[in-house]
Amino acid sequence: MVQRQQPFHPERAAPVARPPEAACYAPAGKAPTHLRELAVEGALARTWTSLNALLRSASGIPARLGELLLLAHKVTPEQLNAVLAEQKQTGQKIGVLLVQRGHISESELDAILALQKAPEGSQGALRLGSILLALGKINHTQLADAIRMQRDSGKLLGDILQEAGYVASVDIERGLTLQRRLQRSAVVALFSFVSLSTGSLAHAAQNTSTMRVSVSVLPYVQLKVISQVEQLRVTQADIARGYVDVASGSHIAIKSNSRAGYVLAFDNLPDEISSVQISGLEGAVEIGSDGGSVVQRLAGGAAPPIELSYRFKLASGMQPGEYQWPVNMSARAL
Repeated sequence: MVQRQQPFHPERAAPVARPPEAACYAPAGKAPTHLRELAVEGALARTWTSLNALLRSASGIPARLGELLLLAHKVTPEQLNAVLAEQKQTGQKIGVLLVQRGHISESELDAILALQKAPEGSQGALRLGSILLALGKINHTQLADAIRMQRDSGKLLGDILQEAGYVASVDIERGLTLQRRLQRSAVVALFSFVSLSTGSLAHAAQNTSTMRVSVSVLPYVQLKVISQVEQLRVTQADIARGYVDVASGSHIAIKSNSRAGYVLAFDNLPDEISSVQISGLEGAVEIGSDGGSVVQRLAGGAAPPIELSYRFKLASGMQPGEYQWPVNMSARAL
């Protein structure tokens, strides 16, 4: 069953108490959902200090090889379709064909296959159940029950959790969106580690005890949310005008060691918002309903705090009310 985005309704329900198990990654207190998601992303990424550490933490990614390569921009959709067509004709494995065509190396193929392999006795940090657990949407007992029911029924875990009343459909949707971002980050980090391990990091000169070592430092970026508007208020006048302006909606700070800069990504727009214009970055930025990203340059290790303002263009069907903040933000180094 395909998970589809649910209607974007105003928040009417009272806050639900989260189980104590949620403290593994999510910040304490009643932090907004997008801040809990950023905390989970940051906590996981900080554990990926080596290839082995990444595989221990993130193995068991529930995605096909081609999908992961698309996420990491190792192949284009056209290149992947050509490989799939050849696979259909020859019967060869897709990984072999990707190596033969020069899209990935054998070392990269071995590493990504290892990333796909599920760890024994563990869900894997990038499985949907683990993500919902880290966000505090479910507890350990609920996850264990859902996994047992999944083994018996063969249904998708998200469907089981919803049917059991453990989570709402919006929780599944946001969990899947976060899962995709984490998958992309993990695969990009994986290829960086493979590139370092296959390169020549140490050279010993003949007939001497001196060793020359060259070290490559992986690019990183840190996104800190200083302040964030938690809700979007839509009035009848806004609907008649067709858009809502939010001045100083986000106040963020960026730190990175990448000379090339970083990518700031925006996603999770609901159906009732057709696009969003974002000001405060380098040049005008407009993001469509399927999300988007913008490249930012950084001269030095840290940029001054950035204040973002938004113009949300409303689609038909939007009703007046107060809505949870509709934009999710993440950053990655170039």
